[in-house]
Order: sequence, then C-alpha cells, then structure tokens
Amino acid sequence: GAFQNVVLEAAAKAISSGQSYRPTKGGPCPAQVAKLRRQSFGGTLEAWTAYEKLLRICEPSHVWRWVPDQGISDFWRSLPAPKQTETTEVKSENFRSLIREHIGMRTCYIKDLMGVCNNVWMLDDTQSTAVFQEFFRIAVSENVCIAVNWHTVETIDSTIQDFIQARVRSGELMHRVDPRQFPIGSHLWLQHREREHTRLALMTLALEIFERRLLALWEVENGHAAEQRRKAAREDAEAARHAADAAVEELLGVEERDAAKKAKASKKKRKKGKKDAAAA
Repeated sequence: GAFQNVVLEAAAKAISSGQSYRPTKGGPCPAQVAKLRRQSFGGTLEAWTAYEKLLRICEPSHVWRWVPDQGISDFWRSLPAPKQTETTEVKSENFRSLIREHIGMRTCYIKDLMGVCNNVWMLDDTQSTAVFQEFFRIAVSENVCIAVNWHTVETIDSTIQDFIQARVRSGELMHRVDPRQFPIGSHLWLQHREREHTRLALMTLALEIFERRLLALWEVENGHAAEQRRKAAREDAEAARHAADAAVEELLGVEERDAAKKAKASKKKRKKGKKDAAAA
C-alpha cells in the first residue's frame, strides 16, 4: 500500500514531465569520448570520475515515452489479466536476453549492465520491477503522455529514499544509509551513480520491451481481424459476382422468351395473312 503510493506519486510526476519532454541535442566530440573511455579503465578514483562523465554523456539517449494511442490503449484494457502480466514479465531468461539485445542497439558507456543488475539484485527486487510495470500500466491504461528519462529516475530514487528514511525515523526499519548523503565525487557517490544509471537504462529498456510485446499482440490480433475482413470482402465479392451472373442469365432468359413470343406472334400473323389471301 505505502510503496504503491510512492510509485503512483513518481508516476504522476513523470506524467507531467511527459508533457514538456524535449530530446537534448549535441554532445562532446568523438575525440573527447575516446579520451574519457581510455581514462575510465581501472578502479582508481580518477578512473571512476572519468567513467561517471561518460555515463553523463549517454544519459540523454536513455529515454522512453508513451505517445497516447486510443486504439492500443483500448486493446490493452481488453486483454485478460494473465495476458497483461505476461506482457510485463521480467523474471524469465528470455527477458534478460532481450535486455542484452536491446542495450546493444543504443549508445551506452556502462561497462557491464547485467553485471550491475545482478550485483544489486535489480531484476530480482520485486519493488524495483514493480515500478517499471506500474509505469507501463498507467501509461497505457490511462493513455497519458509519460516520459521516462534521467530526471524521472532521480525523482523515483528521491521519493523512495524519503519513504525509507521516514520508516527509519518511525522505528519500522533499522538505520539505512541514504545515498544522497554520499560526498560528491567520492567512490561511494560514483558507484551509486553507476547503479542509478543502470536503473535508468534498465527501466527504459524494460518499458520498450513491454511496448514491443504489446504491439506484437496487437498486430497478431489485428492481422487476424484484417484477414477475416479480407476473407469476408472476398466472399461478398464472390457472392455479388454470382448474383450479377444470375441477374444476367435471368435477363438473357427474359430476352429470349420475349424474342420467342415475338417470333411466334409474327409467325402466327404471317399464317393468318396467307389464309386471308387464299380466302380472297
């Protein structure tokens, strides 16, 4: 209940950001990126600092946005609950394979996305994955414009940390370290930045996979419906052709009967004329 409220609060902020989201333009030149990549090797503080700068460069490329589409939204709401759950499934090996496949399709300087995910159990944390699933459900069900980018993840992290610290103060939880208190530029702060960048990449990729799964279902359903419509149209056309052929045959039959009647009447008239002539 309480965590659900946190997710909904973060989603509400993402909805408002979706209305004003604009992609960023520009960036450092390739030579600067190459220099930072060289400097980021190793585990020294200097290497981590260069690595964090690299992550800032690719952050703008990690974005997912739901553009309202009433047809897709109606289709999603028509799906049975098990099918909706299957669409937003994140536990299977197939999902992890899709994450690896999709991360290779975009520019990202994170060293080992799946390694970070596994180290902090990101995909096994029900609350973390619930955020992805709830965002998608809200976006599609309510058909609202939602933008998920770095600012969204910052908002979610801040909201969740506030929630955790409030429970610590109330005595529900033991002391929890607040990563927002890490000194900027320290090893702990840089490592937290890597984890949050991973969360951003993972969240946008997961939402993209959910969307593609839904569109695949929609295409199958509408492809079948379209084929049914084409079949019905072919049957209607065939029936119309048969009806037209029957109408032509009927018209020819009428014309032939009329011609036969006229011929018979003409023959009868000629016979009568001959009789009248003979009688005269």
